[in-house]
Amino acid sequence: MRRGHKILWACLLLTFTFVIALPLAAYFFSPVIAHKSLQYWLEQNDFSAVELDMQTPSWNELHIANVKLEKHTPTQIISYQSSDITLQFNPYTLWQEQRLKLLSMPRSDIKITYTTEQSSESNNEVVDLSQALPSVWFNQIPIDVIKVGQVTLELDYPENQSDWQFIGALLFEDDKLYSRVKALRDEKDFGWGDLNLNKQNQFTFRLLENEEPFFNIAGDLSFNDKLTLTSAQEIQLAGLQSWRQKLELHNLPIPKLEGTVELQGKIHFPLQTRFSPDELLKSIQIDQIGKAKITVFNPIPSLEKASTELEGALKFSLKEAEITLNADTNIQVPELKHPSLKAPIQNLKATLQKSLAIKANIGQLLLDGALIPDVSPMHLDIEAGAIALEGINVSPIRSKLSLDSIDLAKEKISGSIAIPQLNLSQGEAKFPQLKLSSKFTWDKDQLSNRYQVFSNAPIKLDLKGRANTTLSNGNTKLNWSVQPISLKGIDRTLEAYAPIPKELSVLKGTLFHKGSGTLNNGKFSAQFNNSIRAANISWDETLIEGLNLDSTSRLSTSSRLRDTGSIKLDRVTTGVEIKNVQTSYQYQQRNSGDLLKLKGMQAELFEGLISLSDFEFNPSKPDITSQVKVNNIDLGAVMALERQQGLSGEGKLGGSFPLAYKDNAFTITDGVIKGLAPGGKILFEPTPAVQAYAAANVGLKMAIEALQNFHYEELDIGLNYLADGTALLETRLKGSNPDWQNGHPVDFTINVEENIPKLIKTLQFADKLTKTIEKRYR
Repeated sequence: MRRGHKILWACLLLTFTFVIALPLAAYFFSPVIAHKSLQYWLEQNDFSAVELDMQTPSWNELHIANVKLEKHTPTQIISYQSSDITLQFNPYTLWQEQRLKLLSMPRSDIKITYTTEQSSESNNEVVDLSQALPSVWFNQIPIDVIKVGQVTLELDYPENQSDWQFIGALLFEDDKLYSRVKALRDEKDFGWGDLNLNKQNQFTFRLLENEEPFFNIAGDLSFNDKLTLTSAQEIQLAGLQSWRQKLELHNLPIPKLEGTVELQGKIHFPLQTRFSPDELLKSIQIDQIGKAKITVFNPIPSLEKASTELEGALKFSLKEAEITLNADTNIQVPELKHPSLKAPIQNLKATLQKSLAIKANIGQLLLDGALIPDVSPMHLDIEAGAIALEGINVSPIRSKLSLDSIDLAKEKISGSIAIPQLNLSQGEAKFPQLKLSSKFTWDKDQLSNRYQVFSNAPIKLDLKGRANTTLSNGNTKLNWSVQPISLKGIDRTLEAYAPIPKELSVLKGTLFHKGSGTLNNGKFSAQFNNSIRAANISWDETLIEGLNLDSTSRLSTSSRLRDTGSIKLDRVTTGVEIKNVQTSYQYQQRNSGDLLKLKGMQAELFEGLISLSDFEFNPSKPDITSQVKVNNIDLGAVMALERQQGLSGEGKLGGSFPLAYKDNAFTITDGVIKGLAPGGKILFEPTPAVQAYAAANVGLKMAIEALQNFHYEELDIGLNYLADGTALLETRLKGSNPDWQNGHPVDFTINVEENIPKLIKTLQFADKLTKTIEKRYR
């Protein structure tokens, strides 16, 4: 028999030596002779430091007060000590069969000290497991009943290897073995284990934590070319929590776990293995299938708990362990929190669409505690409840997540996510349905991704962007751009999502947009750049052509918006044609009230220029004051508005007037418009009907004759516009008609009062002038 065999069976061999030889020698000879004979036999078998103290036997019992001895080999020292041993026997059976009725040992201690480092190639330090079947070695036990109150087996390895100690009790009776053992590794208590064996190679085993079983295994042993354990196991994960600390696996991010794992299958042991628990764990082969229900607590700061239901397989060998999770395995999160969320996400669920394999080098784990699993690509179907962000709500979503490359050694994962339907809303307003896709990379503490938001109907939207997130604090930087969007008909498209006035029609145009944003400490800020090019818009009876807008908007961390930009219009037609309108603006959200500033507003009107001084107001409650200036307004263009047959004019007008808007009404006070030097002409060629009418009225006839070629030197218009829409014009004309009365000077003063709905019509005074003259001289 090899020395390795003796190591494994040290306790039994020593016990059997004494329990058989001592009763025979003590019974047929004197205790002194027996003592001397056994001491000589032990020394011949390389035992040393032998101490043996036994009493004179009775007819059927022998008591040994104390036994102590050692055995030295080139690689180890075996020390054995026991006391108060009681042997009971039938003398006839003892003599004929060398068999005892009872062995009782209150305490036995065995220590194996390894003097050299253990090598897996050392044949002198291995155990032959072919003899490990209970059906084999139960027959070699020459005792009916064995009771050991406490047995201690200590394995003392060199400094660079972990030491093990096993403390327990043992009862062998009726071809059954009952044992309770506590294991310690480097003096760290791994708790108690219960083992039951019978002669039919059937067994049960369980591990205890605080006297409660958390690992149960039942099965049977068989031997062919390997020692095979066929079994079913049940593991309560809560009991494993303390093992992480005991094994010093501090580098493993294992959170608190609860739940049950059920496995069944085979465990194969090699024919020979070193007598070391670490080596035994590294040499076994496991092939199991099972299922589990697991709850994990606080795996990350924003997640209080998650639960999973899974089925799969476990394979374990010398080089690696492999766990395969079947498709449909799922993880459920009742509530997910994040600083960017106004409310936690409810009912998050991820389900495997394909099987997942996880491989790990368990042998490396036992050497230095470094365990880096190799994970196959992962494909998940994810469902989540509604998401509430600052200013935006997301309806419950379903997405697909693919982790195409998982390298935990480098802490790097790359993959993609797709959301086929994304529904957003803001208050009561709903947005068009979107489609989202993203390709991302997680590299240590950084998460970067490229994303695309797409919508084909009712608006064709194609937004692409990038985002980078620091996972430890959730801080994020992102930017995006949108493919140009056609604005034609967008008013009718959007009326399903927002109130759009019926009077508004967008006839053409293109929108350009890009932006960037940051999320720091749960607060979001962003910048948006928008441009509109060549837009035509119809509003009621007003046509706006060639709208070009450029704006830059900034959203602060306090959700306040600032927007600056410029607006240019080629033409505005509303009875009067206005050209080349332009202005710049600044908009700011404030606690005291929003503020809109308009600067440099001007336009071309009646072949001249009209401009407004800079002004600012609160858009929700406008109160506007500005000074309007007009320059080089063409008198003929103004008079043409009346389309009065035969009436025309020449000359330029200029002036200014204060414009105010308050309580939903415009007012003008003491405005002045003058004819510019060198003056101008008013030409009126009356129709035959007017001439016939004037023939009967001398005064009217004179006035018409004077205006047929009136050269004015002065043209002054006093302008007032009341809040009720009444325009008051006080007009004075000075000049002469060289073709009438030898150019006699003429001085007209005309007052006009009428409610005018649009300010531009206050310049349409020609018809009012004609009617006033007619009325005066009628």
